Amino acid sequence: DTALMALHVAAVRRGAPSKFIVADMPFLAARKGLQPTMDAVQTLMQAGANAVKIEGEAGQAELMTHIVQSGVPVMGHLGLTPQSVHTI
Repeated sequence: DTALMALHVAAVRRGAPSKFIVADMPFLAARKGLQPTMDAVQTLMQAGANAVKIEGEAGQAELMTHIVQSGVPVMGHLGLTPQSVHTI
């Protein structure tokens, strides 16, 4: 979940204070609607992330645009994702 990921981000930030850290959005975190997604992004950024990674799936473009326009760098993960490996 987001709180656990934030703990990991904070630990990495303490161990690597000058590095660029990309926090992976937890599974389905970006599928819960705009406000819950933005809350998760804020939590990860406050924990020390410099950017967030979101699985690039259909219908995510507007959400990613909103996050970027809010000033948060987004790295998309396109193609085969761990969650979809058993669907092929």
